[in-house]
Amino acid sequence: MLLVVTGCTHRLECFQSTINTLCEANQLESFCYKYAICDLQGKLRAFLSVLCFLLTLHVNKTMKKTQIVESCKHTYVVSFLVYLSFFHPTTSTTSNSTNNPSDKILLNCGSSGTSSFNGVKWMGDEDSNFLPQSYDKKSSTLSVSNPDSAVPPYLNARLILSSFTYSFPFSAGLKFVRFYFVSTSYLGLNLSKAYFSVQTGPYTLLNDFSPSVVAEELKSVCFTKDFLVNVKENRLTITFTPSPVISSAFSFVNGIEIFSVPHSIYFSGANVPLPFLGHQAPFFINDEYALEMLYRVNAGVHGHTPNVKNAFGLWLDDLSYISGSTYGSVLNIEDRPYVVTYNSSLSKYYDYAAPRELYWTARTMGSNDDINRRYNLTWSFHVDSGFKYLVRLHFCEISSYVTEVNQRVFKVYINNQTAEERMDF
Repeated sequence: MLLVVTGCTHRLECFQSTINTLCEANQLESFCYKYAICDLQGKLRAFLSVLCFLLTLHVNKTMKKTQIVESCKHTYVVSFLVYLSFFHPTTSTTSNSTNNPSDKILLNCGSSGTSSFNGVKWMGDEDSNFLPQSYDKKSSTLSVSNPDSAVPPYLNARLILSSFTYSFPFSAGLKFVRFYFVSTSYLGLNLSKAYFSVQTGPYTLLNDFSPSVVAEELKSVCFTKDFLVNVKENRLTITFTPSPVISSAFSFVNGIEIFSVPHSIYFSGANVPLPFLGHQAPFFINDEYALEMLYRVNAGVHGHTPNVKNAFGLWLDDLSYISGSTYGSVLNIEDRPYVVTYNSSLSKYYDYAAPRELYWTARTMGSNDDINRRYNLTWSFHVDSGFKYLVRLHFCEISSYVTEVNQRVFKVYINNQTAEERMDF
């Protein structure tokens, strides 16, 4: 299935899933936010295609308490939420970086002691207070067969044979949870039997999950699964359960990363209506939803501004996601004496979502009307259908030639539906 976003925009960031439209804006100082929810039906692997001038792209899958995230299934109905924000480049700015949350836990599963990589320390779960009682009866430790080529947390794994719960003391609020997996050879282990579910509180984050299947799809033995979860109590529990329908099934995990996230950057409040594409009634996103983070894409970064990262990690080059033979052109202010400023008292929160370096480049279709009528600039992303998705589009006008209203006007389409009829930021 193909999810398409089309338009003439300067830059864009979204959260992936299957999206269909954008919606009305709410103004907050120099920021402009646009939201929308839409539906996508399908029985095959879904695709997200974004057509417009793109700055950044970020996509999140949303699920409610009673909904199961079936990562290895492909028969779903998908809904999307779109979020757009706008910023302005200026000559000065200061803000505190939030790339290193103070309450971060980095757990190296299946190991003891501490280990370091790239200046980051990982704690072995054997020495922690996060394991359940009698954990040695339900689990064991594993080491990869080729340790010389692995780094923490991919050196070891926690092998789980029955229902097994990690328990982490945390204050209530929004938490980022990342699971690290390496689907490689472990001594005496048949990875085809690794089918399991992962739950936290009322949410099923992974169901009937097979790391080897995902690794094959991604063409990478090492990968992560990232989530944002609202914690109601002062404890976060994570339960791994081997599949009850597969003989000798087991679970495993190589690493777990957890830290707190400002609630307002993804959840605008239960009383804030979001346009629901294809529906007359609006959509409300509240604490009953969790998010799976899927894509963080930086537009126009190819050959420029390498290693742009925020609290959630690196942003990817958008070039590999562009669909078709037309790539547009790249705007770059990396070498200019300008700095992107967040003109808001909430600026410290936006470092979690989009670092300033992200706005130094953009991909554009240009200003030639004759050429622009002949093609659309499109980005495509694989997604699972059957869920609600949050897509956030970030815009910043960095061209010194665009200073007036009506100089850069464009449309945005998502999955062949109009997301924005007339965008002029």
